[in-house]
This record gives sequence, structure tokens and C-alpha cells, in this order.
Amino acid sequence: MPAVFGPSVSEEPGLRLLVASLWSAILIASVAGLIWPAFFAPLLVVQIIYKALWLGLFVYPLWQATAAYPTGPAHVFVVIVLTYPALLWAAIR
Repeated sequence: MPAVFGPSVSEEPGLRLLVASLWSAILIASVAGLIWPAFFAPLLVVQIIYKALWLGLFVYPLWQATAAYPTGPAHVFVVIVLTYPALLWAAIR
């Protein structure tokens, strides 16, 4: 299995737990943002930006080259990038 973080960073259980904790916190905040979008608007904007960047800079080139990419996260991120702006627009109106 290839290293997720590249050859210079070893994949240790502590590092995996750190990343899983970060993504879990983002998921919890995302759900809270769906309930209270005006309050969590800054976090939702950050999510839109970083997920769009990941899709555009990492997934899109692999998809164009018909190479393997993480399809599960990519599909979820596409839905988020397409729907969160409408949610934010409705919240600030």
C-alpha cells in the first residue's frame, strides 16, 4: 500500500488518529453548519475552498489521466462544493 503522506512521513497509528480526529471534527461542524448555517458560515466557506482546491488540484488531474483516485471522498466533496454555496446564500439572505 502506498504511503498517504509521502515517503518522508511514516504512517503511524497516532498520525492516522490525528487525521481521523480532524476530519471527524470537520464532519461534526459541517452537520452543525447545516442546522445553523449563518453561525457556521466561516467554517463552511473554508470547507468549500479547501475541498474545491483538493478536487481541482489532486482529483481532476488523476481523473483526466484515467488514474485511480479516492472516489468516495471525491464524490462527497463534489456534492459539498456544489450545495454549500446555495446553503450559505439562503442563510445570509
